[in-house]
Amino acid sequence: MIFNCLIITHMKKIVFIFSIILSLSLNCNAQENKTIATTKAETARVADKAKAQEDIKDLESFITLSPEKSSLLLGLFTTKHGMIRQGQAVSAEQKSKLNEIITRKMEGVFDIPTFEKLKSNTVLYQKLIN
Repeated sequence: MIFNCLIITHMKKIVFIFSIILSLSLNCNAQENKTIATTKAETARVADKAKAQEDIKDLESFITLSPEKSSLLLGLFTTKHGMIRQGQAVSAEQKSKLNEIITRKMEGVFDIPTFEKLKSNTVLYQKLIN
């Protein structure tokens, strides 16, 4: 009887220790997966920003931009590339809404003659809004 009690007590300790080890290993795996997901998201954001900087560079080759305007447009184009990458502008209607939003924001950044000059360069303008 005492022997059975000792075995049960030791078995409880073994099961307890095993469950602690298992839970700790699962927690470590979850943290590794979170790190991988964060790294992928950061990589995507960096790629979006690089594409946006290309757009700014193309725009600066045609129009002189102040640092403030460049910063505003960088944020706008980064958001645009992020939305396209995530597939938020999939349908034709969504793409046209995105194009309209970008156009309105660029109208707000530039004065009328500068914006008209940009619109006259249709290749660059279409690249920026699409």
